[in-house]
Amino acid sequence: MSDVPTKIWVLRRGNGKAEVNPSPAVLRYKERFGIRNLTERTVEVVFPPGTIISLPSKGSRARRIKGIRARRIKTIPAGEIAVYRVVAKRPQFFEYKVTLLEVQQYAEGGSKPGVIVDP
Repeated sequence: MSDVPTKIWVLRRGNGKAEVNPSPAVLRYKERFGIRNLTERTVEVVFPPGTIISLPSKGSRARRIKGIRARRIKTIPAGEIAVYRVVAKRPQFFEYKVTLLEVQQYAEGGSKPGVIVDP
């Protein structure tokens, strides 16, 4: 797992809102990346069809069965990292949806509003 960089984080801010960073994700064809769930809930991650696939974790039954290349399970338990691979052929921005399952709360994109003060 250490050879796969974490590119997306799911977290909960002090105000209780769930957040994803970054949103959208910038990824390349065949890139493998991790999504880390830093919340206290299981999350479901959904990418547009045909763009990203989830890969089985080490030691899972799906990895041991010859010919199975990817699981379709897109949930990430609290505190865990899931590995994904890009199957879309061109580099692009990928929008995705993250839901905290037990409370049916959507995680929002991570951009905070900023202010520029020009003296």
